[in-house]
Amino acid sequence: MNFIYYFSLPVRFLRAWWRSVKRSVFPMEAIEPVIFILFFSVYFFLGKFTLEHSNILTDLKSSSGTYLGYDNIYQLYSNGGDFNPHNPLFNFFHFVKWSITSIVEHFWGTDIRAIFCIIVMNFFVSSGLVCIFRYLRRIAALPKRRAFLLTLNAASCFTTIILSFTVGTFPFSFFFLILSLLVLSTEYMNKGRFNSYTTAVFSFILGGINLNNLFKPLLIHSIFSGNLKEKLKSLLSGTVPLFVCSMLLLGIYSVKNTFSDSKPLKNNYESSANFIKNKHEEEQKYIIMNSFMSNTIMSTPLVPQWADGEKELRPTKYLMGWQYAVPILLFLLCVSSIFLNIRNPYVWFLSLYFSIDIIIHLVLGINIGNAPAFGGHWLFLIPMYIGWIYNKIPIRAYRAIDITMLLITICMITFNTLELYRIADKYLNIF
Repeated sequence: MNFIYYFSLPVRFLRAWWRSVKRSVFPMEAIEPVIFILFFSVYFFLGKFTLEHSNILTDLKSSSGTYLGYDNIYQLYSNGGDFNPHNPLFNFFHFVKWSITSIVEHFWGTDIRAIFCIIVMNFFVSSGLVCIFRYLRRIAALPKRRAFLLTLNAASCFTTIILSFTVGTFPFSFFFLILSLLVLSTEYMNKGRFNSYTTAVFSFILGGINLNNLFKPLLIHSIFSGNLKEKLKSLLSGTVPLFVCSMLLLGIYSVKNTFSDSKPLKNNYESSANFIKNKHEEEQKYIIMNSFMSNTIMSTPLVPQWADGEKELRPTKYLMGWQYAVPILLFLLCVSSIFLNIRNPYVWFLSLYFSIDIIIHLVLGINIGNAPAFGGHWLFLIPMYIGWIYNKIPIRAYRAIDITMLLITICMITFNTLELYRIADKYLNIF
């Protein structure tokens, strides 16, 4: 009897988690499918343009991580991948990708690998943007036009645009991190607490995609809900299944590598962890400003540089000093929102999520050189933070914030689009 109980636990957790997700996502507003189709169509055009005018996705001779630290070539052509402890369960995506593309190629003789990956990544990024819109409408209680303006700002970020056609873990993390904030915030709004199964399943999914995000749902659960026993139960429910699945996959891949000639994936994490620590103070400030902040939001000019033993497109400085006003203004608006909403639990949820990224990148210096890639783990917090400002400022100040966000978004769209065209025209084909 005990065996049946414990064996059925994962199914029960998933069923309960799905009910919680459905309550947060449905019923949908009529405008939400329109928003999804709009972003999906624009990103699909950009992805198709990149596929047709560069070798960034399909040239096997290119090294991995052609731009901004993304391992796009490896991720595209890997049929099962190597076991990576930083992305312990992402091999399942490679298996699904290989299964579908192999069947199509066998029966129709067409290689759909690149277009399939672009569609999948685009789907998750566009769905994540719809979740941002829903969060701003339901949790922050903003009107449709203002919620769409802030969502458009997130959609215009350089990292968001790049993620829509980049093969890897970040589009998945982008979507599930936003969905987890939406679902957990909805639960807290309705019940004043979180359900253990919700945080456990989200921790399992997020940690399986990228270990950096494992403790984000568990952190807000442990601080804002439950007694010590419930907190411990949530911690074990989220981490133990992930550990067991990871060990099983590690064993399977160890056996596979023993009986095959495949080489383990090159590990650049050690060098990345020391990337910022080995720089002088002025160089550290340069990396933080031009890589961690600026390029995530509005791209600086990218030029080929050597990093971790391979040639990649890396950030430089803005050509015009006033361009720094864009990330600085967004940063100041986010900080203002935190101070204005210091007692707002939903703003604390956002800050606890972001604290993990600050510790990993700015305190420990891990992957700071690839910060635009890792922006997919936190850039969506910007419109969510700014959405809460409207609850604390006078109504007469609303228009000033709206105009500021509109001008910032127009700048981001303009410069990010120009940079995408420039690198496709001049640089991408040299690799």
